[in-house]
Amino acid sequence: MRDDGYDDYDMQHLYNVIDDVFPHSVELSRSVIGAIEQHAYGKGRERHGIGEFADQPINRIPDMLGSVGQGFLLGQAIKKIQESSRMGDEEAIRELEGAIVYLGTAIHRIRRV
Repeated sequence: MRDDGYDDYDMQHLYNVIDDVFPHSVELSRSVIGAIEQHAYGKGRERHGIGEFADQPINRIPDMLGSVGQGFLLGQAIKKIQESSRMGDEEAIRELEGAIVYLGTAIHRIRRV
């Protein structure tokens, strides 16, 4: 296990469980898990991973923006999607995983209301 709590064994176990539970959606499931992994242990944690998810900038900024907060999240996702088209494969994957995180947060915010 790394200092940041990341454990390769736990992640592989999670992938195996997902593969068993969603055998017809393996590729999609792995893409979504990759986005969560980036948020929890990658760029998202390095830049913004302060405390609980609800207290992180990805949630706090939309709160500050009030009725247009959801547009902020969707705009960030669109920006990342557009930027990915100018990148190499690995960079584009990381950028698109970031877009998934913004979209997932937008869904979370709709569900919590």
